[in-house]
Amino acid sequence: MLDIPKLGDRQIRHCDVRYAVFYAQTDGKKVVLTHFYLTTGEAFFNRFPQFQGKVVNKKRQLRLPNDFFD
Repeated sequence: MLDIPKLGDRQIRHCDVRYAVFYAQTDGKKVVLTHFYLTTGEAFFNRFPQFQGKVVNKKRQLRLPNDFFD
């Protein structure tokens, strides 16, 4: 679930999100957009390959002191 507040009584999910992907070229002074793709989170990996390579994804949780936000 995304860390997004509810909109009314609806929780936004990854498949509800829209992603814009831009390709561009630059000459060092100007940037010219060459491609624009708009896709849903649900269809994202159907349009764009997921690159995994030799990457290790890990999650590390650090405990914060109880008074951290005080």
